[in-house]
Amino acid sequence: MASKQGEVLNDIFLLGFTKTIQPSDGLLLGTELGFQDSDLKRFEKDYQGDSHRQIYQMLIAWRKRTAGDGLSKVRQLGEALANDRVGLAELRDKLFLEYGISDSKPDKKDAEGSSPDTSGEPALDELYMDALSRKIKPKNRYPLGLQLRFKGAELDTYSDDYRANVQLQIYHMLVDWLNNEKGDVRSKVKKLADCLGNKSVGRSDLSQELLKDFNIND
Repeated sequence: MASKQGEVLNDIFLLGFTKTIQPSDGLLLGTELGFQDSDLKRFEKDYQGDSHRQIYQMLIAWRKRTAGDGLSKVRQLGEALANDRVGLAELRDKLFLEYGISDSKPDKKDAEGSSPDTSGEPALDELYMDALSRKIKPKNRYPLGLQLRFKGAELDTYSDDYRANVQLQIYHMLVDWLNNEKGDVRSKVKKLADCLGNKSVGRSDLSQELLKDFNIND
């Protein structure tokens, strides 16, 4: 077990740890660690053909720029790994075990005495868009993007940024649309549902599911 602060997340440890992360997960992890698309593209360009080296250099750069002591960085990395979008909770557990960290933090709402949300209605947020993007087929991506008023060149940029992962292309397209579209949640849901149900996209099933999720009947 690594116990000395000076040894926490050192180069040798990160080199071995990197080999347990799949290339597609590396992109998701990089986003959760706060890297911009341009940063991730730079790592890809600098270490072409060696995806593990790309992830390794990304983690080194993250460690250098992140404030806090060694164990706080371990916690931050663990939280990013266990994020629902990254889905690597098992690596978080191994990381915490390596450094003797107990993952026993109380739930924030419980600690504050807040009541859980019982509305049953999901939030129209990045997590919802992640789930939705996984249901959209690759062939639906381009026509959906056009219906959402993206230009062809913009859609090509998503393809270039996430060449090996169509689901990531769709996810980032949806999140960018969500962040830039004006209006309240109801108007955004109806707009997205209309686009999904458009004949050129052909996903009336997802359109109806979306409206049902947000209790919209018209």
